[in-house]
Amino acid sequence: MKKKLAMVLSMMCLLTASASAQTTDVKGYENVVYLETKAATANSQVEVSVMMNNIVSVAGFEFNISLPEGVTIPKEDDEYLIDLSTERTTYKKHNIFDSALKEDGTIYVLCNSTKSSVFDGNSGEVATVTFELGDVQPGTYYVTLKNVIITKSDATTIKPGNITSAITVGDNGTAKLNAYGFGSYASNYEHVVPAGVSAYTASIDEDSKTITWSLIDDGIIPAGEGVLLKGEANATVTLAASSTEKAKIAGNSMKANLSAKTKSELGEYIYVLSGESIMRLSGSGTLAANKAYFNLSKYVTSGMVEAKSFSIVWDDDATAIKAVESCDSQDAYNLNGIRTKADSKGFVIVGGRKIYNK
Repeated sequence: MKKKLAMVLSMMCLLTASASAQTTDVKGYENVVYLETKAATANSQVEVSVMMNNIVSVAGFEFNISLPEGVTIPKEDDEYLIDLSTERTTYKKHNIFDSALKEDGTIYVLCNSTKSSVFDGNSGEVATVTFELGDVQPGTYYVTLKNVIITKSDATTIKPGNITSAITVGDNGTAKLNAYGFGSYASNYEHVVPAGVSAYTASIDEDSKTITWSLIDDGIIPAGEGVLLKGEANATVTLAASSTEKAKIAGNSMKANLSAKTKSELGEYIYVLSGESIMRLSGSGTLAANKAYFNLSKYVTSGMVEAKSFSIVWDDDATAIKAVESCDSQDAYNLNGIRTKADSKGFVIVGGRKIYNK
């Protein structure tokens, strides 16, 4: 825990899971104090940075915190885990930093300097707040800093108003791997790749006509990212929610499908995982929620090369997806993605179309 210093800071955070709340675009402010967005999990603690952007010399700031049921700010040595950051200052420069519970249940906090010292730079962390989440439901919890006051070096003040940020509480995800041990996956939340499973993104090189699968080596799947999973054949795997917020992976050509959509909703040249191949989604096909797909419209048009000319490259030693197959491929698969005969009884997918043989 960082050393606590006497502080007169008032801070009021409104933390709720209201669907109507929206985060504030702080890019529109020249001088502002705000909480960074953060990913978290239920029954855990998460440290959130208090950030400040400023174009004037700032000697201090203050704001007032209100917490919903199930969320608290824990204490250590009888003090709230609200700490001064030394990223832009020192304890000697800003020797006024403390927090106290008010009668209305909010936590009052102020940061200032008896020496009129100013913060270094024009952007960055100035404090941290540790939130403890109880057995809360997955969702977006909006955090509003109210009554924010920024004190300039000449003792005049700036009042940017109420600034809303968000803490996203993730939910565990589930993916079904096919008979070849492959499955596609996407989610609104960050997830941890489970043991025994590898996750890959894909990049397309139009010149060489290759699709390269790249291993996600840190084990975290970003929210809204389409990926390929590889593991034990026919396994159902659970992906735990991650408290690590991760940026989208640059260059990933796999798209995330977060709700069930038909081909007409997704586009004309939509290719999805089928067995050990990537095949074009049939005209009447529907892609289930939390799956990934390729939109090859940029590369495949009526006047261009067929999708099956794309070859597959892996950047590790994983067992390969064999091919990208065009819609006129007559290979047949059952509903589990296993190659079979076109005249097999029951439902069979032939050339990307589902048929029923009696």
